[in-house]
Amino acid sequence: MRHRALNGLPSPDQLAAVRLAASGYTSRQIAARLGATESAIHQRLNQIALALGARSRAHLVAIALCRGLIQPADLDLPETGSVSTSSDIGQHHPGTAPISPLSAFQATQVPRRVRRPNGPQRGT
Repeated sequence: MRHRALNGLPSPDQLAAVRLAASGYTSRQIAARLGATESAIHQRLNQIALALGARSRAHLVAIALCRGLIQPADLDLPETGSVSTSSDIGQHHPGTAPISPLSAFQATQVPRRVRRPNGPQRGT
């Protein structure tokens, strides 16, 4: 069966799945919201990812946002909390610390353990 995404035009079902994936929903949650099976959601996301040349779900979301296939206003994100939008970057709100692009990026990074290749090993 040939799908419209393979011809360059994502279907409304594919875009709905991408919109929910961009909102942070798992495939199981997307399936429940759209009344589909989990495997159907995987298929929809894989088809549109293939058509757009995405290498991962996050890459698919980034491409869809950059190409205007989905809009930030359409995402189901929390109203308040620790999530900052691009309009918050560089803005100062009274009573809060300003958010710089670098600090917004650093907030998404997870510290990694540093392993010393030739250093002393613990417990020896």
